[in-house]
Amino acid sequence: MSDEIYKKLAEKYSIPVEVIEKICRSQFDYLSTIFSEGNFKSLRLPKLGIFKVKRRRVDMLREKWGFNFTEEQIQNSYEK
Repeated sequence: MSDEIYKKLAEKYSIPVEVIEKICRSQFDYLSTIFSEGNFKSLRLPKLGIFKVKRRRVDMLREKWGFNFTEEQIQNSYEK
């Protein structure tokens, strides 16, 4: 389904499909980068909404998958 959308957009704007895919995925790559660095503050993506990481998910990543987020890093991210 997304391939069809990418093709339609590529035709509409006369740019390669690969560029359209990169544009569409860039926002989510940004989210991934920020969250993987240990910054769990909520992030707003225009037209898509607010993305948050639940505290339980962070704890699971630390315990189950061995991510090295420090408690200080986590607390600083959740302070308002």
